[in-house]
Amino acid sequence: MILRAKVVQQELFMGEHLVCPSGKTKDAKALFAKHPTPLLNTTTLVISDD
Repeated sequence: MILRAKVVQQELFMGEHLVCPSGKTKDAKALFAKHPTPLLNTTTLVISDD
């Protein structure tokens, strides 16, 4: 229920296939800036299987 509430409040974003080949923070920030969901200027946790 908590995760659903976060999605409704646009406080949680789950995405697949976000690719940042270099693995550098600067490049990841640029990737997030292009995303339609405002991911910058927020606390962001990225979990990857790599």
